[in-house]
Amino acid sequence: MEVRVLGMYLNSRMPFEAFKAVSAGKYFVDKSEILQEIIPSMGTEERFFCITRPRRFGKTVTANMIAAFFGKAADIEAAEAAKTIFQGLKIGSFDGFQEYLHQYEVISIDFSRVSRDCTSYGQYMKRIQDGLNQDLMEAFPDFPEHRLSIQNAVWDNLQAIFEKTKTRFVFVFDEWDALFHMDFANEGNKKDFLRFLRSLLKGQAYVEFAYMTGVLPIAKYSSGSELNMFKEYDMATKKKFCEYFGFSDAEVDQLFAAYQRTSRNGKITREELAEWYDGYFTAAGNRLYNPRSIVCALTAFKRTSRNSDGLLVCLAISSAGYLAVQLLSMIVSIVIYPGGIGTYFGGFVLAILGVAAALGGIYAIERFLLGEFPIIGKSMEDLQADVREAMNSFRETAGEVGAQASQAAQNAKAEREARAAQQQAQYAAQQAQYNQYNQYQQPGPGGPQYQQTPPPPPGYAPFRLKADRSLIAYILLNFLTCGIYSWYFIYALARDVNAACAGDGRSTAGLLKLILLSFIT
Repeated sequence: MEVRVLGMYLNSRMPFEAFKAVSAGKYFVDKSEILQEIIPSMGTEERFFCITRPRRFGKTVTANMIAAFFGKAADIEAAEAAKTIFQGLKIGSFDGFQEYLHQYEVISIDFSRVSRDCTSYGQYMKRIQDGLNQDLMEAFPDFPEHRLSIQNAVWDNLQAIFEKTKTRFVFVFDEWDALFHMDFANEGNKKDFLRFLRSLLKGQAYVEFAYMTGVLPIAKYSSGSELNMFKEYDMATKKKFCEYFGFSDAEVDQLFAAYQRTSRNGKITREELAEWYDGYFTAAGNRLYNPRSIVCALTAFKRTSRNSDGLLVCLAISSAGYLAVQLLSMIVSIVIYPGGIGTYFGGFVLAILGVAAALGGIYAIERFLLGEFPIIGKSMEDLQADVREAMNSFRETAGEVGAQASQAAQNAKAEREARAAQQQAQYAAQQAQYNQYNQYQQPGPGGPQYQQTPPPPPGYAPFRLKADRSLIAYILLNFLTCGIYSWYFIYALARDVNAACAGDGRSTAGLLKLILLSFIT
C-alpha cells in the first residue's frame, strides 16, 4: 500500500476524517454500494458524473466517502482504519473492492470554502489554483522546477505529471456551483469559472474519474459545451443513483427503531416523521426523506434521564447534609439561648421548605419539560448507576475546570510577581529620592535630620483582588457544600478588604472568631 504526502486538495485527510465521524454516528445509513456502480465507469468516456440534489440530501457525505475510498492514505495506520470502516459497509462484500481502495491520487475540492477576507473572484481562484499547484509540487518533488511551477496553469502541471509518470487523478468536487451564489461573482467571473472547469477536465487524459455535486442542474449555469462531458443525475428525471441520496421508508424505519431503543419516552412518532420530512419523490415514484432533517429530528427529540436522575440523587444527598448542619446549628443555638427556640425552629422549617422546593422544581422540570418520571420505578442498582454516571460527568467537568483554574492561577502568579517587582522598583526609586533630599537638609543640634522612609503607597495588594463575585455561584456552592462555602466566602472577602486597606492600622477578625460568634449569636 502506497502512502502519499498530504495536501490541502491532493490526498487531503479531511474527507476521510469527515466520513469516519459520520459513519460512527448512531443514525448513519450505509450508501456505499454507489461505489460498485462508479467503479466500472472509471477510465472510460462515461467517467464524468454530476449529482444534483436539494441541500441537506447527503451529497457531501457521499463525496467524502468517494474521496476517502479512492484516495491514497497518509500512513499505514490511516489505511488500516479506512479498510476497517469500508469492510464493515456494504462495499466490503464486493469481491474486488480492495483493488481500488487507496489506489488513486484524489483531488478533492469543496468550492463553497473561501479564503479569509475573500472579496473577489481573483482571490477565490488564486487560493484554489495556488493551493493545488503547491500540493502537486510537494507530492512530485522529482520534477525540475521549470516543469512544475506554482505560476503554471493547474492543467499544465497535471499534464506534465501524466506525461512523465502516467499518473491519473480522481477529481471529487463538492458544491461545484457555490461560486454562482457568492456576492462578489459577476457574470464575467461565472463564465471564467466555467472555462476553468472545462480546461481542467474536458478531454484531459489524466482524468481517471470526475465526480461533482451541485444544487441546480448544469444547464442552469451553462448553455454551452463547457461541461457537456458530464452525465448529470438529478432526482426528478433520472432513476439511477436515486436510492443513494435521501432516506427511504425502510431506512427511516430502521433509524426510528434505533431511536426507540435508546430514547425513553420519545417525543416524536414515526407518523410525524412521515408527515414532516417525506415531501420528496424519486423519478421512480419512491417516497424519499430528507436525511439531515430526519437525523436532526431524532437527535433533537432524544430524551435520556440517566444523568439527570443521578444529579437529582446527588442533590438529595447534599440537601440531607445541609439540613443536618442546619439541625445541628439549631440544637447548639437552643443550648446557648433556650429562649429563642421558636425562632430557631422556624428557621429550620424554612430551610426544609427551601430544599423541598428546590428538589421539587428539578423534578418538575424533568417531568413536564422532558416528559420523564425521574427515579420512579427504578431499582437501587439503577439509581446507583445513575449516580456513578453523574459523578463521572462531574469529575470530567471538574478536571476541565481544574486545568483552567491551574492555568489562571499560574497567570495570576506571574501577574503578581510582575506587579510586586514594579512596586518594589517604585518604592526603591521613591526611597532614593528621599535619601537624596535628606542629604541636603540643614544639620540640627544632633546632626543631619533625615526623614523617615515613606511606607509603600496604600491600596496595593500582594495579589489580584476579585471584583466579579457571582451571587448565583455563591448560592449554588453554598447549597452544595451544606453552608460551608459561606464561611470561606466571608473569609475571602475579609482578606480582600484587609489587602485593599493595608496600612490603615486595622484588620478584620479571623475565620475562627467568625465561626464561634456565628454559633453564639
